[in-house]
Amino acid sequence: MAHPLPAPTTGPLLPAIVLSPYIRAVTGPDPLLVFDRAMLRRRRERAARDWNRQAFLKREIADRLVERLDDVRRTFPLALDLGSQGDEIASTLGERKTVGCLVACRPG
Repeated sequence: MAHPLPAPTTGPLLPAIVLSPYIRAVTGPDPLLVFDRAMLRRRRERAARDWNRQAFLKREIADRLVERLDDVRRTFPLALDLGSQGDEIASTLGERKTVGCLVACRPG
């Protein structure tokens, strides 16, 4: 049998400082804000200005991914390149028959 929840108290509320010395007022940016979308967009725009020079890591990842696909004996009729900025995966795949159709989904 489930136990009922206790009834809410009706007494006066204590200020936070009395409840715990560890509770502090938030004075800066929202601590629950995990991603600053405006800053992320500025960083992406800055990187896009000289994408060929900035994409060395994406090219390396694409090379390694395609190398692993070469080891797989099956083919994939459809593949998704999610979050791609350039055509690193598509150009690395080249004329290989491993992937039939590659769909690139670019970030907005």
